[in-house]
Amino acid sequence: TKKQFVEFYNSFLDKGAILRVQVPHNVSFELDRTRPDLLSEEQQKKFVQEVQSAQAPEIIFVFSAIPFIPIPLFLPLSSSSSVLLLSSISVDEGVLLLEGPLPGLSLSGPTPQQEEQDPRLLELEQDPPNWREHTPPDTLKDLSKKETKRQEVINELFATEHAHVRMLSVLQTVFWKPLEREELMTATELATIFPSLDEIIDMHCEYGPTLRQHNFIVKAIGTTLLNRFGGTEGEWFQKLTSRFCSHQTWALEQLKMRQKKDPRFNSFILEAESRPQCRRLQLKDIIPTEMQRLTKYPLLLENIAKCTEDTLEKESIQQSAECCRKILNHVNEEVKQMENLLTLKDYQRRLDTSGLKPSNELYLEYKYLDLAQRRMIYEGPLTWRVTKEKTLDVQCVLLGDLLVLLQKQDDKMVLKCQSKSNIAVQEGKQMLSPIIKLDSAFLREVATDRKAFYVIFTWDSGAQIYELVAQSVGERKK
Repeated sequence: TKKQFVEFYNSFLDKGAILRVQVPHNVSFELDRTRPDLLSEEQQKKFVQEVQSAQAPEIIFVFSAIPFIPIPLFLPLSSSSSVLLLSSISVDEGVLLLEGPLPGLSLSGPTPQQEEQDPRLLELEQDPPNWREHTPPDTLKDLSKKETKRQEVINELFATEHAHVRMLSVLQTVFWKPLEREELMTATELATIFPSLDEIIDMHCEYGPTLRQHNFIVKAIGTTLLNRFGGTEGEWFQKLTSRFCSHQTWALEQLKMRQKKDPRFNSFILEAESRPQCRRLQLKDIIPTEMQRLTKYPLLLENIAKCTEDTLEKESIQQSAECCRKILNHVNEEVKQMENLLTLKDYQRRLDTSGLKPSNELYLEYKYLDLAQRRMIYEGPLTWRVTKEKTLDVQCVLLGDLLVLLQKQDDKMVLKCQSKSNIAVQEGKQMLSPIIKLDSAFLREVATDRKAFYVIFTWDSGAQIYELVAQSVGERKK
């Protein structure tokens, strides 16, 4: 993972590393201008292999006279990972030979048991320590009621962050890695189901420990929070969480479809969900946890600010809370846009334009209409009062430039012209189009019905009036 590469960099590649090795020029050049944690896994893997290749001749030279000796050798764990491991090697006539991995390690990847024994995962499974239990009694007595409350809220922030990272790690170790290992989903499919999950976990893991820099009595936390949610770090966090959260609706739908179609996949999911790490939650309940966490940050930080007396510290925490709100608003907008796009794609898949044929002009203009290429503002059910005797239930789709009235017929969404008289149908004139151009339309209220409104569509030679009825007054105002 990226975190392990950073540790490798700090130990062996950094210019100030005690165990620094000779680094190839091209690798050194890239590392001088790019933070190691921002490199892609493919680049990290490539750099490890190049460093390894550069060291091999020296290792052969030094140990060429020794028949066998176990020494550390850094190797890629798999083609898709930059995890490093120890292996026994020997030298035979100047040729470096692998004698196989050390006991408990596999070149094909970690077993489920090994994943469960990951020190970070074992730590996450334990509840975080309570600040009261690790604070001397005399120190507790000296705290005012307000400061005690402040420490309680800070502890809540730390404890809930710990629990959140634990659930994200469940997505990674109980679902993602085993699904790839069992070849139930490809790496590409998993990257779209859980986009940026590794990076999100790393960011949360880096954030948590900083809250304990002052042992269990936290004095100043404002700068730490502001560095975390503001500036470039906040922008990067916003980008990662937007990518992950905006895909969750699509991801849940894809998983649901796969479970229906693939018995083996369904059995795996059910078995994984029964594991104790899931805490009786289903996968569909765990995926939304990142979005749920984002909604809690502003309130937690505001509560800390309320209990903070130092003016500068309070301002920093309030600024952090505002940064969290901006991140949340941005992510909400990204989620909304993605859900709207998925809705339009579904409508487009089911769209039938044959009902426009009575008006040749409309049919030629809109027979290739692509809803997914437009921005959706609103969608919902309406009643279309074509005449006093004729009403239709339609699905209204308000786009940036069009108002589209779709009729459901079985699995299809039909665009169909309507007429107020049989004569108009026969003549093909004065048809009411199910597509209204907004730049030529305006609204008027219906005096006798608060849920209804008129859409008046005008053009050079006349006008047409549509009477539409919402399900409620609130829906009409939307």
